[in-house]
This record gives sequence, structure tokens and C-alpha cells, in this order.
Amino acid sequence: MVIDIQERITKIFETGIYYHAALQKYKSQVEGIDYLEKMVMQSSIPAKTDLWNAINLYLIEHHPYKAQQIYFVLAGKAAHTDILRYVRMMKLDRNLVLSLDILSEAFRNKLSAESQLENYFSVHHLTKGFTVFDEQALADILQKLRPLELIRKDNLLFCNRISCQIDKQSGYISVYYDDKKTSFRQALKWAVAVVGKQDGLTTLSEGKTALTLKSCAGILATFAFESQRKTLGIGKQQFFKQLCDKYPYETEVGFADTRFITRAQEKIDEIKNVITQFYEINKEDKTREAFLFSEQPKIESLDNVDPHTRLKSALSIYVNYHAWLLADHELFRALYTIRTAIDTDLQGCKRNEAQRNSDLLSILNGMNIFDDPDVAAIKQKYAAVLEKLNELSPGFKSWGYFFCEDFVPSLPGTIVLFSQLKKSCGDDFSQLTHADISPEKIHIDLKKAIVINMLLPQQNMFTAAGYGAGNPAKILPHNNKEDVVGNIQAALDLFDGHLLRHYLSHVTLDNKLKKLEELLWGMHYHYEKAWGAVKITDDKCLQQIDAWYDEPVSVSRFQQGKKAARELINSFMLPMKNAGGH
Repeated sequence: MVIDIQERITKIFETGIYYHAALQKYKSQVEGIDYLEKMVMQSSIPAKTDLWNAINLYLIEHHPYKAQQIYFVLAGKAAHTDILRYVRMMKLDRNLVLSLDILSEAFRNKLSAESQLENYFSVHHLTKGFTVFDEQALADILQKLRPLELIRKDNLLFCNRISCQIDKQSGYISVYYDDKKTSFRQALKWAVAVVGKQDGLTTLSEGKTALTLKSCAGILATFAFESQRKTLGIGKQQFFKQLCDKYPYETEVGFADTRFITRAQEKIDEIKNVITQFYEINKEDKTREAFLFSEQPKIESLDNVDPHTRLKSALSIYVNYHAWLLADHELFRALYTIRTAIDTDLQGCKRNEAQRNSDLLSILNGMNIFDDPDVAAIKQKYAAVLEKLNELSPGFKSWGYFFCEDFVPSLPGTIVLFSQLKKSCGDDFSQLTHADISPEKIHIDLKKAIVINMLLPQQNMFTAAGYGAGNPAKILPHNNKEDVVGNIQAALDLFDGHLLRHYLSHVTLDNKLKKLEELLWGMHYHYEKAWGAVKITDDKCLQQIDAWYDEPVSVSRFQQGKKAARELINSFMLPMKNAGGH
């Protein structure tokens, strides 16, 4: 497609611009590499290529033990020379952690500013001013630009910011980094990009307006001017004249006078500032780390999650809970029968209501903490039945929380809550605040929703992880150790205080509250059909729902809710069969 080739070429020249901006920003470090290369070439060491490759490995390795092992190899190759001392100093001072292959003088000459400008104007000519993109006509130019494209594709500008090690058995991830130039948070962020093979340059350029193909012209010309000014002593006016004489058609737009250089230099300075944010340590991060790491770990508070996310996630969890009950109707019908029988027997014991509810919960959850012999006898009476129930859902023994309205609100109660909130917070819930969903205001404790969700079959596994502070940064998967990138991101979210919000967003079935409302109506219909004492019809169900609102609800929305609820119920059936239960 035309748009694809245009975007591809734009990314290539954008990569070239960031590459040259980095070379300018860290000019002294580039000069240091040139000096090192001369030291190696002028030395009496026979295997110079092997030595150069070993130096490169040492400079980009952040794992201390591995770096030490590589250094021992270097010491054997470059004994009795100044190369070792110089390389050690370079490793300490280096911000531009790029492979020596793309920093060498030969490679830089191949990608010189002048050659990039020439390629750019060739593309301009071949595409008739960036209007007609023919991949076949551009094949030769694309081949010349291939090194820049590979830098972008293989993330070579950023892939050496960290070194990562993964313990396959435990899933623990260690991220090694230079803590003099990289913060803990930056290390996690770059580990996500590097391990996930993300486009690091896209990550970098998030902090500024993206370059367009046309906006590259002045920047590339300014890089070429800076190069010629240093090598040939050329001035702005002379450069401008030569440029317009050589490319009269290409410079008709955007090159009215030498002021294009000033404008482009401002853009280059902006790019250098963005580069600084990623190649150098973030001091605010370090200050925050010092504070966080000195404090006891704090559990994320729901008060830090916006009220809309809290409400939508809780409603989604209640709907999922009832969908599971309907998806595995036989299992939960048996559970309900057992629960009722145990509760009836417990009423014959000399226990108050709170004790009786606690005993019921403990018996159904398979706990052995009974000091009353009558209660212990009831537990023994139903042991075999409960064991059969556990066989239907291996590894799951939290049956006591089901059909407990103090724990899981009923669908009618949830719909009534929704109706009340619409009255007080507006039809679109735009006025919803934390106070509106606090226990003082509503009869449902939304905080319990997170616990309820832990009981449900996890159809879409949310990746959660903890972290260990320091260098290396340690990432400790909680559940899904195979998702390496997800675990690093989860650790970063936890560090930033966003993991809980992301978790609640993950369990949310729909971001539109009206769709969740429809789901509640539809699930109420299907639940009454399966569990209700009276045969339900659409009309009867609508009459029930209308009674909870000031005005009749939409019939078409009710039908949409029925359909969506049935699809959700069906989605719980297959995972349950495959898992053999929970």
C-alpha cells in the first residue's frame, strides 16, 4: 500500500535524524570511540577484530559477573597495553550505549549527513514531491537506506540500555543496568521495550511531535551544514547557495533563506532534550526511589482509582459471578441444596446467628476449626457430599462465599443501585465521585468485588508481579510466569501505583456504563429463568426492572442485554469444561 511505503521511508529518515542528534549530543564520547579504534588498529595485537568484538561485548554488558568474565578475556588479548584502562574508563563514562559497529567511523561515514540529505532529495524526486510512492522505483534508495532501517527494526539505538536474565523455573526476572545513568524505573521501562522487541524510537519520540517526511528536509540539511562547517569552514550563506544550486526543484518549498537552519536547529535541540531523558538518569526518579525504597511497601488504595473504573469493574464482576452460576447450573444447584441443608442443621445448634453463619462458611470452605461437637458432627455428616463437589472443581474449596448476599449482591440489588446512582450522578454518571460509592452512601460494599473476582474462573489471565528494589531490578511473577514482558510491565505499574487501576480496567466487561446496565438486565432475566420460583417472560421481567426505575426501560436495550448476557454465560461454559472446574 502507498501509505505503508511512505510511513516506512519516514521512519527511516526519522531514525537517521535521531542517530545524528545523538552523535552530536555525545560528541566527546564518539571521539573517544575513534581514539579507541585507532589504539586497537595501531597496536601489535594480531586478532584485532576479535579484540574489537570483545570490547564491544564488555561495554554493553550490565550483568557484573558476565562483564567481569568478558574483561578477563580482554585482559588476555590486550595485555601490556593502555587499551584495558581506556576501555574501563569508557564504560564508566559512557551514556551512548550503542554497539561499536554503528558508532565506528566507517559506519558513520556511510550514514553521513550529506549522504542522508542526498538520499532524501532522491526520494523527493522519485516520488514527485512525496505525492506518488512506487516501491519498485524506490528500490535502489531503500537498499542504500537499509542500515538505518535495520537500526530501527532491531532497536539498536536502545537495546543495550539493560541486560536481562530470566530464571525459567521460577519465572524470576533480573534486569541489570548502570545505576549511575539509569534509574530503577527507567530500567523497567526499557526492559519492557527491549524484551518485548518494541520500537524504542517510538517510545523515545512520545515526548515530542512526530516527524513528518516533509519536516525532515530542513533538519537533514542542517546536519549537512554542520558537518561541512566543521570540515570545510563553510558559512550559512555559501551552504544555502550551493544547496539551492544542486537541488533547485527540491528546495522550492521550505528553503526561502538561511533561516531554515535556525528553525531546524531548534527542532534538533528539542530532539536532543528528548534523547537526554532516555540516555541519562532521571533525577526525579532517583529522588522518588530513595523515598519509596526506604518506606514499608504500601498496598495500593482503591481511593487512588477513579470512581468510574471502580464502579464499572465491580458491576462487571457481579455480572461474571452470575454468569458462572448459570454456566455451571448443575454444580451450583447441588451447592445450593447442600448449603440449605447444612444451614438447616446448624439452626438446631445452640449458636447465635453470627456464629452460625461463620460455621456455615467454614464447613463449606473445608476448614477444621470447630470447638462445638454438634457443629463438628454436621461437618462430618456432609464431608462425603462436599468431597464429591470438590471433585467437580479440583483445587477449589471456597464454596461458602456463594449464595451469600452479604458477600455478593443480588442482581436486583445491583440494578437498584445503578438506578439510584443515575439519579444522583446524572444519566452519564459524569458527576460520580468516590463519596457516591462509599459504604456510607450505598448498601453494596464495592471493595469486596476484588475478592469475588478471585473466586471466578480466570478466562483472561491478568498478569501481576511484584518487584525487588536495587540493581538488578527483580521482577517476581505472581501468576503468569510465561508472560515475561507482561510481568515487567506489571512491576512497573506497581512501582508507579497503577497496577490496581489496570487490574480493575482489565476485568471491566465494557467501558460504557449503559452497556453494563443492559448486561445487568439481561443477566437478571436469565437468572430468574433458571433459578426463579415463578416462570419468567420478557414482559414480567421488564415489569420487575421498570419498578426499580422512575421511567420504563428501553425494550430494545433489554433485548440487547439478554443477547449479551447469553453470550457471556456461554463464554464461561467452554473454559469450565476444559479446566475440569475452577
